[in-house]
Amino acid sequence: MASVAVEETRYAGEWVAAVVATSRARAEDGAELVEVDYEPLPAILDPEAATRPGAPLVHAAHGTNVMTHREFAWGDVVGDRTRSAGSSRVRVR
Repeated sequence: MASVAVEETRYAGEWVAAVVATSRARAEDGAELVEVDYEPLPAILDPEAATRPGAPLVHAAHGTNVMTHREFAWGDVVGDRTRSAGSSRVRVR
């Protein structure tokens, strides 16, 4: 993965250029010469909505916004829930 954005940026503040110079003053002068043209891309701010089909992709090459999906189950989960006196749910966002 590149150290600076290539072709498109994904968030405000993402690096788009790097300037190398022999002094800070020359680097600042060089930085002033950097020009970037931005075109707004579709954005999505809700993490759950970002996992739905058709959501704008953060990294199109990955084909999905889901980094990993894992389910953990030990024993008879459904049966244990049925026999339990109560249950709880945790939703992490």
